[in-house]
This record gives sequence, structure tokens and C-alpha cells, in this order.
Amino acid sequence: RKEALLSSLKELTMHFLHTRDGARVAMWIATQGTAKDRKAMMKSLKPFAVQTALDEFGCMVLVRLLDVTDDTKS
Repeated sequence: RKEALLSSLKELTMHFLHTRDGARVAMWIATQGTAKDRKAMMKSLKPFAVQTALDEFGCMVLVRLLDVTDDTKS
């Protein structure tokens, strides 16, 4: 069930991260999702990165994405 919810919401993040509850959901997706889910979220936010960073609640989502992204190579 969780995987189905994550897969359906990861590309729609931009539409609901402007509210406090929406940002909390987006941060939950970033935390609970796989690396593939986080990549899809980042791709959907890329055109709106500046607006998201300046948004009252959107900036928290960007910080969470940066926090949970693992950039090490195996």
C-alpha cells in the first residue's frame, strides 16, 4: 500500500507542497521513498526550484531532499 501511494504522489509533489500539510507529505515521501522516488520528485521540482526555495513551506521539502539523498558511489 505504501509503495502504491508513493508512486502515485511522487510526480505530483509540486502541486501540494505550498501548504504546511502538503510539505509534510512531500517530506514523508522523500524520507520513505526509494532513490528512484526521490529522483522523480527532484525531476518534477527542477523547473520550479527557485520558486520552491522561496516558498514558505517548499523550502523545507528541498532541505529534506538534500538531507536524504545519498550521493556516494558503491
